Amino acid sequence: MNLLAWVFASAAATALVLTPIVRAAARRLKSLDRRDDRRAEMNRTPRLGGVAIAMTWAGTLLVVARYGDDAIRGPLNTLPLTPILAGALLVFAVGFVDDVRPIAAGAKIAIESLAASALIGAGIVIGQITVLGVTLPLGWLSIVVTMTWIIGITNAFNLMDGLDGLATGLAIIAGVTCTAIVIIRGEMATAVLLVALLGALVGFLPFNFNPASIFLGDGGSLFIGFVLALTAITGFQKGATALAVGVPILIFALPLLDIVSTVIRRLRGSPPAPTRSLRTAVARLLQPDQAHIHHQLVSRGLSQKSAVLVLYAVAVCLAALALVTMAR
Repeated sequence: MNLLAWVFASAAATALVLTPIVRAAARRLKSLDRRDDRRAEMNRTPRLGGVAIAMTWAGTLLVVARYGDDAIRGPLNTLPLTPILAGALLVFAVGFVDDVRPIAAGAKIAIESLAASALIGAGIVIGQITVLGVTLPLGWLSIVVTMTWIIGITNAFNLMDGLDGLATGLAIIAGVTCTAIVIIRGEMATAVLLVALLGALVGFLPFNFNPASIFLGDGGSLFIGFVLALTAITGFQKGATALAVGVPILIFALPLLDIVSTVIRRLRGSPPAPTRSLRTAVARLLQPDQAHIHHQLVSRGLSQKSAVLVLYAVAVCLAALALVTMAR
């Protein structure tokens, strides 16, 4: 545990130092989002925060894998670290490019699928699920389920990144819960992946919470979702039985609910069936809107900060329920 605390502290300190540097660089690159008053230059906010998080996470893991204590370096090196780092950084890269110069949503999904395929090729798959105490092997469906899980969670956190500090805070809550579970299950390797990410997020959050001086950007939100998705697989699939399917669903309930409701809402807005083509439906599905859970809270009169705190509270309750469910 002391070794994990050092990993967390190192990552948090690195992110605290690196984030202001990235913020200044983003201003020079003019990679900025606008705040409430779109006409005011002073309200423009850098959006490359994901650079600080991704660099901190990857750098921490590389240092630990090379120079860390044997008690933590050994377990970490049992993971296919190269595909994990390559996949996560590929997802970050496509988000980063989109932050600098927008690219088509379909292209982003294609690259996310490629990153997920790298993990699947390395053996990181959901091979079985446990429902009502019964463990069911998935067989060939494991590839479909794994791909759906990774891409779904990756984009769920991207969709939740609509208010200052929201996606970052929800990722911290989910990450803490997953860390507790993998430590209980004795999965030290996955714990290192999560603790390095948690340190980076905690170091970044002071700059991202309302009023944010830097945003995650697509690079950050996609990266966070991808790492959390893969750690849920590596940490929850080991042993004779997989973790009950309800536990990860509860941990990621808010992002999952938002992405499911988004899909339903956007498809309902498609043209009537006789005139609707597959291309039209996909285009509609990838079209941004302002009807996510957090947007609806703000539209009902909550301030940004209040809406974020309400969703934090809901996420904590769901995380606690997941831990109670696991203990039974």
